[in-house]
Amino acid sequence: MQEWLQGRGFKPPEYIVVDSKGKDHAKLYWVSCELESQDINVTGQGSSRRRAEQAAAEKAIEQTAGGSK
Repeated sequence: MQEWLQGRGFKPPEYIVVDSKGKDHAKLYWVSCELESQDINVTGQGSSRRRAEQAAAEKAIEQTAGGSK
């Protein structure tokens, strides 16, 4: 997604951990992905911060330009 945005002259996405719950060995993360240039802000959930970021990025891609990467 970052390459798609940069290739079109847009700012890279901003990821923010908005919540995490559970014990250290079984924690869930919620991360928001904001695409300021596209006026999109979505949240993804995952078993790691990275997976939550990826889930949020996939949702953001679905909302941008018909989902074309």
